Amino acid sequence: MELRFLFFAAASSYKRYRMPKRGQSFESVISPLDQLNGVEVCSLLGIHRSTLLRLASGGVLIPDGETGGHRKFWLRSNVDAYRLGTMTTATVSHVTSLLLPELSLPVPHGYRILGQGVISIPLQGNTKAAALTSLLLVLAENKTTALALPAHTHTHYIHQTVVDACRQFAIPVILHPGAQQ
Repeated sequence: MELRFLFFAAASSYKRYRMPKRGQSFESVISPLDQLNGVEVCSLLGIHRSTLLRLASGGVLIPDGETGGHRKFWLRSNVDAYRLGTMTTATVSHVTSLLLPELSLPVPHGYRILGQGVISIPLQGNTKAAALTSLLLVLAENKTTALALPAHTHTHYIHQTVVDACRQFAIPVILHPGAQQ
């Protein structure tokens, strides 16, 4: 991680980023509250300036303010959050059901999968077939952005059936290495 900061510190303007003195770490030189201009944001994200302007006008990565010369700036913490995917609105769905333990993924409250928020799919029915039908109906309505399934049951026939249904409905499947039951 320090090599990435070293590269960015060397590629940035000389006035804002200086090499740390002996005994200092890069964290003391590069702060999450640093104001980055458009060129620095583009080089950090690896995108073109017009793409950054399109993201800003679309409300995806809006500037955090303007300098005295009416130039936009972004805070390093928000750019890093966007780069890690935490500013997107996508949510990952998962199944929590006693009737379908081969599809259930125990996820604690506030947990994130691949930087995305996680919600549970409510299943209706009191039999395994009714719960599976309820899950397939939710997938068919295309309300989920992605579905997280436990990786350790990938050979189970119900697991494979749900993966095939997700493939048919163009829903990405994330195999999560959650706790084995």
